Amino acid sequence: MVKILELCKHGATKTQLTHIVSISYRRLRRIMAELIDRRFLRFLASQEGYITTHRGYLFLDKLKKENFVFAR
Repeated sequence: MVKILELCKHGATKTQLTHIVSISYRRLRRIMAELIDRRFLRFLASQEGYITTHRGYLFLDKLKKENFVFAR
């Protein structure tokens, strides 16, 4: 999930994500549906791709902070 949100910061299509993340299209669809339900990701018709939302950025920032604390 994290890698998908990172890749979608500047917009990405499902095809691009499938190749970069190296997962099946079926699995990608399930993960993306969950990310959209949580409002971490949204589809932009104008770009025909997906982009990380503000809420998605907050989630990524929270994970980075938690990993920093655990890394100490």
